[in-house]
Amino acid sequence: MKTKPAGIGSLQSPPIVKAKYSKGEQTLRKIREAALQAILSRGYHRTSVCELVKQSKLTRGAFYNYYNSLDDCLSDLIAAMQESIRNHPDAIEYYQSLPDPSLTVKKVKLTMYLVIANKYRFILLPSVLLQEKDLPASGLRRQLETYMQQWNLEWLEVIKADQDSRAILPSLAPETIAAGIMNLLTGFFHNCEQNFQAFNTPMEQALVLFLLATLTEEYRENNRLKRLLPETLPL
Repeated sequence: MKTKPAGIGSLQSPPIVKAKYSKGEQTLRKIREAALQAILSRGYHRTSVCELVKQSKLTRGAFYNYYNSLDDCLSDLIAAMQESIRNHPDAIEYYQSLPDPSLTVKKVKLTMYLVIANKYRFILLPSVLLQEKDLPASGLRRQLETYMQQWNLEWLEVIKADQDSRAILPSLAPETIAAGIMNLLTGFFHNCEQNFQAFNTPMEQALVLFLLATLTEEYRENNRLKRLLPETLPL
């Protein structure tokens, strides 16, 4: 029996935009990917509907067939991201293949695998958007903040479970550990987006060192932690 990964997509998200036909779903995927690439590389305020249409090689009519504005598109992108995390076909299988007793270590490895090995970069988007000033739609900002709060709660869930099982030092504040992991993962994904080969090893090692500092001595003696990514990755 397959077990759902602990702390992965356990909270609810808004409904995503659906297409009636497979061709429409392909159009939605193109728009979402174009929006993701544009915002990660140029930022929210430099992204426009015209740019998304050009990048996705679609018409303005195709865009407005599904969205009323760029904010609507971004809101749907965040919802699609949460839905994909819950239902990713490789998540459960990869999670169960990991030998680590620590739920926190397994969640870090799974998150990195989904983003890097599967080119699943949506996780980075909310933190990037929240760094921008004056997002015009207050509803969009609330959605972004809610997503980050949910992501934080998922990390707290596995960290506290590890403290109960003596995998993570109980003297450390779970909130501090969660914030450290989230910040390091965001930096890792952002650097990989710009230049995977140049930033892969040092950023991964920074995460390894941070995790080692939180794990108990008994856990470290019985469970070696040197890498967080699979040995081979499809770049």
